[in-house]
Amino acid sequence: MMLLDEKGGASDCGEAVVRTPAMMEGYYERPDLTREVLQDGWLRTGDVFARDEQGLYYFKARVKDVIKTGGENVYASEVQAVILSHPEVQDCVVKGVPDLVWGEAVAAIVQPMKGSALSPKAIQDFCKRHLASYKKPQKIGLVDDLGRDESGKVGADRMNELFSLAES
Repeated sequence: MMLLDEKGGASDCGEAVVRTPAMMEGYYERPDLTREVLQDGWLRTGDVFARDEQGLYYFKARVKDVIKTGGENVYASEVQAVILSHPEVQDCVVKGVPDLVWGEAVAAIVQPMKGSALSPKAIQDFCKRHLASYKKPQKIGLVDDLGRDESGKVGADRMNELFSLAES
């Protein structure tokens, strides 16, 4: 296993790529997908890991969940964990949304606890105390219910609907 940075060089934090004799040869009748994930005999996993000084690996995020804002990488899961640690937050989702200045802006949709008077500004202030400034959400929306499905996920259509509510 090897970790590759965004430029394809070896790194201590990046996408995990693997090579093994038992690796797949490709996707059935999908050469386009095969080209995306198989490169020079390596399988791109789509997972970002960090390696510590002892050589241990720690999962950080899915590649598709990394928000690139102003030249910095922000892991949606890290921002989500901070917001979920707020005592008045029931649930939340975080993702990058297009931004003309930063490329992507960190956005959060938050479901406050029932009866809470939580505001977007209160969430911003909380994040400011717990995250680097470039990681805090620039856009925040509040909803009564995220609308998770039976598997605990928020569907793509619902995500698009929710993130259209996010305020700057």
